[in-house]
Formats: sequence, structure tokens, C-alpha cells
Amino acid sequence: MKKQNFLPLIVLAIQNKMVYGSANSEYNGFCTVDLSTGEITTKVTTVTGFPSFFYSFE
Repeated sequence: MKKQNFLPLIVLAIQNKMVYGSANSEYNGFCTVDLSTGEITTKVTTVTGFPSFFYSFE
């Protein structure tokens, strides 16, 4: 099984999508889940190091 670390402290709902940080052996970055459909989009953006915070602008 591949190493995976879910970082649940980085969860935010924006426009009916949940954004969360993920750090694993394939990539470190942010993913989204559409709260209406359940569709998961991985690698929305990747980061160097761990995805520890982000800013949201409307």
C-alpha cells in the first residue's frame, strides 16, 4: 500500500466544493470534492513541501 497522509485540518467549503490538502508519495497539493455530486478532483494544485495553508479570494 502506498504511503498516504490526509491532512484534515485543511478543509474549506468554497462554492459547494470542499478543498483539502493531501500529502502522499505521488504528490503534495490540494484536491476538491464537489459536495453535490461527490466528484473528486485531484491535483488541483501541487506544492513543494506539505500543503499547510492557502488563501481564498472571491
